Amino acid sequence: MALVEAAIVIPLLLSLVLGLAEFGLMFRQYLTTSNASRAGARVGSSAGTGATAD
Repeated sequence: MALVEAAIVIPLLLSLVLGLAEFGLMFRQYLTTSNASRAGARVGSSAGTGATAD
């Protein structure tokens, strides 16, 4: 009977753990994108206009 219970519970726990890991990776990508866009906006706003914008 324990083998049947393990066959039911192990895939559920495995999918939960892998789902949490996937969420962590997704959240890291979100933070990276957010920080990169913030840095780009900061550089763009401090560059000035005209000849100094390059």
